[in-house]
This record gives sequence, C-alpha cells and structure tokens, in this order.
Amino acid sequence: GWKPKLSRPKTAPGLFEFTNVNLEKVPLVAVLDTASGRAKLPLFFDYHEIDALGIELEKLLVSYPQRRATMIGLLRTLLFPHGMTHRLKIDEQGRGFLWITTLEAALRKR
Repeated sequence: GWKPKLSRPKTAPGLFEFTNVNLEKVPLVAVLDTASGRAKLPLFFDYHEIDALGIELEKLLVSYPQRRATMIGLLRTLLFPHGMTHRLKIDEQGRGFLWITTLEAALRKR
C-alpha cells in the first residue's frame, strides 16, 4: 500500500467519528474487526513482523474505560502496549485500508 493522497479524515472518515466505548478484557482481534467495520475499511496484518516479535494476536485481551473515542484513537491506545501500531494506506484504486504492524517495523519504514 501507499500513503494516502488525501488527508486521513478524507481518506477514512469513519476512523474519526466518535463512538461510545467500554471494553473489559475483550479479544483484540474482535475490537479490530469491529473498528474495521465501523470505519468501513478493510484490515490487513503484517503477520511476518508480528510473528517475528512473538506476538500472539489471538491471545491478546484489551480493556478501555467507558468514554467516547474515535476509532483511530482507540486503535492507537489498544495496539501500542502490545508493541503494535496501525497505518492508514491506500491500494491501487485509491481505496483506504488499515495496515496493522509492529512499532519496530513502522519505525524502520519511516
């Protein structure tokens, strides 16, 4: 994928809409799936980098206190403690998608 040509809010407006959130030990992959659906963006994982760090996505549980949040803020908050991050990218047709990778990989590719 490539960096968006438009601003992030124009590329993926659903990521910036506020919603009520309250999570208590919920599987991270379920939250990512829900965020992807609400933002109307496909989600892809950098399994090579995630596996290289020994991160077991399917075993990660996350919590988030009751409050309003944007999907982009929620993702940042939930991924960071596990050594991961997200990147908004576009495909060949200019459609947005979320790339879930490790912080280490994201820093190398800056």
